Amino acid sequence: MRFLVSWSFLVLLQLTVSLNQRHFRKLSKSHEARTESLTILLRTIANDYFSNCTLNVIYDSAYELIYPINFSLYFKDNSLPIIQETVDFSSGGRVREKIVEKCTNYFVFLGDLQAIKYIVAQDTKSKIVIISTETPWEVKDFLKSHLSKNYLNLLIMAYSASSRNDGSYLLYTHKLYAEGSGSTQPMLLSSWINNNLTIRDVNLFPEKLTKGFMGHRLLVSAAENPPFTIKKPLLGSDDSNWDGIEIRLLKLSAKYLNFTIEFTDARTSAYSPIDAVKRDVLLGLTSAAVGGIYLTQELSESFDATIPHVEDCAAFISLASTAIPKYRAILGPFQLSVWLLLCAAYFVLIIPLSFNSNYTILSLFKHPSGLNNMFWFVFSTYTNSFVVENPLLNYGIAKNSITILLETILQSHYHYFKKSIKFLGIYWIFTIIVTACYTGSIVAFITLPVYPSAIESAAEFLAYRYRIGTLDHNGWENWFNVNTTDDPLLQSLFRKMEYLPTLLEGVHNASRAYFWPYAFLASKTSLEYIIQTDFAPTWSTKRTLMHVSDECFVRYNVVQLFPAKSLYTKSMNGFVARATETGLLNKIINDIEWEMQRVAMMTKKQITKSISKKIKVEDRELTVEDTQGMFLILGSGFLMAMLALAFESLYSYFKKRNIKKDSVSEMEGTDWMTESQVMGSWIYGKDAFPGIRWRPARRSV
Repeated sequence: MRFLVSWSFLVLLQLTVSLNQRHFRKLSKSHEARTESLTILLRTIANDYFSNCTLNVIYDSAYELIYPINFSLYFKDNSLPIIQETVDFSSGGRVREKIVEKCTNYFVFLGDLQAIKYIVAQDTKSKIVIISTETPWEVKDFLKSHLSKNYLNLLIMAYSASSRNDGSYLLYTHKLYAEGSGSTQPMLLSSWINNNLTIRDVNLFPEKLTKGFMGHRLLVSAAENPPFTIKKPLLGSDDSNWDGIEIRLLKLSAKYLNFTIEFTDARTSAYSPIDAVKRDVLLGLTSAAVGGIYLTQELSESFDATIPHVEDCAAFISLASTAIPKYRAILGPFQLSVWLLLCAAYFVLIIPLSFNSNYTILSLFKHPSGLNNMFWFVFSTYTNSFVVENPLLNYGIAKNSITILLETILQSHYHYFKKSIKFLGIYWIFTIIVTACYTGSIVAFITLPVYPSAIESAAEFLAYRYRIGTLDHNGWENWFNVNTTDDPLLQSLFRKMEYLPTLLEGVHNASRAYFWPYAFLASKTSLEYIIQTDFAPTWSTKRTLMHVSDECFVRYNVVQLFPAKSLYTKSMNGFVARATETGLLNKIINDIEWEMQRVAMMTKKQITKSISKKIKVEDRELTVEDTQGMFLILGSGFLMAMLALAFESLYSYFKKRNIKKDSVSEMEGTDWMTESQVMGSWIYGKDAFPGIRWRPARRSV
């Protein structure tokens, strides 16, 4: 009996060992087939989809315990640069340190799909392949979760427990925004059986969101910054209607990409509206932000930004004039250098004229009245309007030379000259040309406006000692600061920089700068908008036209903000690029400008962006403003004559007073004759008393 039991135990033991050996051989064969199939599949994906990018291979320690990974076998003949990492989640989930690479794709061996959030952060550019030990049902549940939406190009490989094929895999991805609620749906792409895909030419990383966002609602934070975003309050309601370049662009993209859009004010508080909408996106309160936001290096590190849709720049706004005042018409035709040359020519002409005149050079200096006569004679030949006494002679050493200069004009004025004209009057030709140029220029100056040159560059603002102001928020206080530049010119210009809270205050300061010049530095697009909607030029005086400099001080690109690695970025980039190429964006900008100009015409505001160079042709009579120059000269002449008369009166008064005083003093110091002396003078004559002054007697009528 004991022998029978022992024999039965040995037989059972031998049978168990045989079954275990057979099962081990089967498992070993299945593992080899699975490893070989996975190796071919990974090589196929790497060669077809991961070219020219770094391959990051990450192992989960739990996965490696169940299925040992032969790294040299999987990537033996791979030519891509590879980074290999092992992650242990036994001590709890922790975020892996980010490896900064321009182009990185991932092979991740995971036992738990939820652990992907600790390995790869939200990514919409990289291609991620997850080799999972979980069942297809668990894979589908993961693809339906909100976590899977963080990865745009996602491929999950689940092992298929098939009795016929040990090395078969199911390849899954997801369909984003399958419904208006934003949910995702799992999608089976193909199966890997017998080292081949069951569906030929299938794209394992298909294009996502081709049908848009299925009516999903996009909440956008908007900061009021015309003309990019314009907030218009609705009458009788607390709500507002949003308009502007970026608002219209987003509304147009909503129709194209099949999503609904809602605009809201900033839901958080910050120092400026733009900082507030950035904070909304950063905290996840809204999905996008607009409001004339400039693309900077700091911005691109924290957010996703679309490609630029408007090119803006920092420009100066200052007070300008539409035309030079008309009283300058008298001096306007000639520059100062021309006037100096003309005066020198006419004064120098007195010297040769003195050789054949009643005067000499020495006499002109001794008797300035002669210089006065010569000057008015020369001036009369210049104006051809009146005749003065001719100081020239018909004889002398300079008679022929003077004839060459003046004979023609003198013959026309003085018909009593007996000598015939033999030489050409060179001075007459010179005078006629100068007079024609002067009178013609005065006519053109009065009828056609002369535009003064506007200040454009920073060097000109510094040369004319302008005070500069800019905004104290949205980065302007950091970009334009004396401490943030090494340029000596900018350091001098920004030395007394004034920082203001609003754009309107800066434009007001520039418009009121009459005694101390002032320029405000801000967005050129915003400045052009505000001067067309809020400032009316004084066309009667033409002294309050605001001028925005044509020279861009610094160029900026206006973008729309989305959260980092957002799913909307790629789709919006494609739409903005297409809108720019087809001209839709230019149409939006032109429509906004036309509405601004239409309102400006209705409210008599400034329409032109800068000083217009177009000549307005109109038939009109000359006004007092056109002729104010001649009246100004007449008034100044009267004033000088009155002053001269006052000086002459004072001189005559004091001269007579001094003569009267001298007469009285002489009379007091003179000894007059007595009656006996007078009688003696009759007898002996005046010589009898030589020391006595004789005064003739007045005859009575």
